[in-house]
Amino acid sequence: MQSLKLTHFLFISFFVSFLFTSIDLFSQTDTPCSAGVVFATTITVGGTCNLQAGTSVGAIQQTNSASGGTPSCGSMGPDVWYSFVAPATATYQINTELGTMGDGVMALYTGICGDWTQLDCNDDAVGLAPQITQPLAAGIRYLIRFWGYGGETGTFSICVQQLTALPLNLLSFSGQRVGNRHQLNWETSMEENTSHFEIEKSRDGINFTFLTQVAAAGSGANSYTATDAQLQTGDNYYRLRSVDKDGRYTYSKIILLQVVANSLDKSLQVHPSLA
Repeated sequence: MQSLKLTHFLFISFFVSFLFTSIDLFSQTDTPCSAGVVFATTITVGGTCNLQAGTSVGAIQQTNSASGGTPSCGSMGPDVWYSFVAPATATYQINTELGTMGDGVMALYTGICGDWTQLDCNDDAVGLAPQITQPLAAGIRYLIRFWGYGGETGTFSICVQQLTALPLNLLSFSGQRVGNRHQLNWETSMEENTSHFEIEKSRDGINFTFLTQVAAAGSGANSYTATDAQLQTGDNYYRLRSVDKDGRYTYSKIILLQVVANSLDKSLQVHPSLA
């Protein structure tokens, strides 16, 4: 009888422990808002990557416009959401590690409930795990959307890290049309151990690809120029990636140079609040 009571007690203890663990595991938010209020799980921003566990098990797939619509990368599946406010204007990196999920995808948004704007979307940055690095503005709320490629569900871990600023001050980054090329110009001060600069280009202001690289002087105050001879009608977005000798990097604000078909182009510089 004593043995049966002990067995019964252990079973109940195990069941209660499993129940609370399951409630915690399956309580992951799978919608960004509820009744106009951000309802996504809050994620802590730190100076280092402090991974917190997440799961898409039991989630549903959100593709309606009020929940971000269909993201620009990866094959969509049941998605979960996180929310954070950038504590400072700086470059942030969102890292993930996969658990039982074999292939993850992630997108970053800003905006208000019912009207989200995608800033970036990434699939397979580190193996099959996504990673996003973006310059963000202080005091702005951002949302992270995470899902498994092709409808897969499972567990994962995620963190948001504020990257240490490089020992470099970017004074300006601008562009203009010169003949049949776009000329990109930038000025720096207080360079220290700077390795090089990379110009990245985009057609939509979200998905950027490498255009060209310029070696850095490495110290002091300097002026640089790069050109793009592959002009395309419509919007041509550019951003500057400053890379330190130890591999750290930061992004500039985004600039837009427009080329109008059969007419003189309009060249203008924009500074989105989230760039």
